[in-house]
Amino acid sequence: MNGLSEKIRNCIILLPDKPGVYLMKDADDKIIYIGKAKNLKKRVSQYFLRPQSGKVQAMVSHVDHFDFIIVNSDKESFILEMNLIQTHYPRYNIMLMDDSHYPYIAIKRDDAYLKIARNTDDRKYFYYGPFPASGDATKTINLLNSIYPTRKCRSVPKKECLYYHLGQCLGPCINKIDEETYTSLYNDIKSFLDGNTDKVIKDLKEKMKKASDELRYEDALYYKGLIDAVNKTTEKQSVEISDKTDRDVFAYARREGYISLAILTYRHGTLLGKKIKVVEEWDDVDLETAELIEEYYQNHDLPKEILTNIKGFEEEFISIYPEAKIVNPKEGRLLEQIDMAALNAKQGLDAHFMSARLEDDKVELLDSLAVLLSIPTPYRIELFDNSHLQGSDAIGAMVVYINGEPVKKMYRKFHLNEENAGDDYHSMVEVVSRRYGRLK
Repeated sequence: MNGLSEKIRNCIILLPDKPGVYLMKDADDKIIYIGKAKNLKKRVSQYFLRPQSGKVQAMVSHVDHFDFIIVNSDKESFILEMNLIQTHYPRYNIMLMDDSHYPYIAIKRDDAYLKIARNTDDRKYFYYGPFPASGDATKTINLLNSIYPTRKCRSVPKKECLYYHLGQCLGPCINKIDEETYTSLYNDIKSFLDGNTDKVIKDLKEKMKKASDELRYEDALYYKGLIDAVNKTTEKQSVEISDKTDRDVFAYARREGYISLAILTYRHGTLLGKKIKVVEEWDDVDLETAELIEEYYQNHDLPKEILTNIKGFEEEFISIYPEAKIVNPKEGRLLEQIDMAALNAKQGLDAHFMSARLEDDKVELLDSLAVLLSIPTPYRIELFDNSHLQGSDAIGAMVVYINGEPVKKMYRKFHLNEENAGDDYHSMVEVVSRRYGRLK
């Protein structure tokens, strides 16, 4: 242990051979990194007893001492690690995703109302998804509302609306719709979401031809637009796995100290979309990638199967999610899905090196800002703005950045005193006073 401070040497001696969470701290007792370990003694001592490089070396150079918390299992250490990271936001921790859930398309079982949902708790709805790109879910709902006579109103009105007179709604507001009709509509929409669009295309073509024969060219053009929209939607979903199993497929690529993780989301055998995340390489690449995927499922439901060829992933992941089913294909169609994910991961690196890399070291930029302003490094920044509508409905808003990254769950909205509407100065005085008065 030559070269180590006495404080660090004493901390290492106290490390137990047990699972737990460790907290690296600087000279000001500020937490700069939080990690978990199956064996605290083995894992933590490696930081100081082995040569390090890059970001790990930078972190270790700032460690004055560390603390640890012993737990009973890997699962407990993972949950504690996530809770502590989301409480303290250490500067050297990398999180895979924000804390938002991917959207689902939800269809109400008793009256065929469609909406975007972020969770699947309400059993009054059938859910389809998740969609990695929320815009795809919204476009699909708009298309379904155009094709099928669904209820468009958010709440049932007391009288019929224009959609009913256009034949685009069954009119539950004025009609008692029998269960058989709703079941048929529900099944048609579910079939569409499962990728069975041949019947829809056929019906729309017949309507387009009839409108054209009757010289209703605007109607014919409308139906053609719907046909094109259906084809475009199914084009995005054209990559299918024949057994219709819900799967997530993970693969990564690495280059020049960066890791790109690709996630392909399959539901009912249909590819709903992809998600790419590029982070700086921090640790053993297989271990780091496995931990990123563990974080991912904190906010997303486990599918029926997870496909990946990441070395050592299954052992690491099953200790946290014992109910998960991991598949490591060696050949065939499933291996092709992993190859496709790897190709997308490489493309994600290409895009990152073209543009986003300039924004990578946000903490370094914050250090530069601190020098310019002669202040401590502003790891947390809160920004305020106010607005009003022609002198009324005054609103204040606060956004929060930690370590240079937006933390949306900490955003706040303030309803301001109407007397200050239109007066930016006094609106700002009010919102800042309320924010920091409460903190004090």
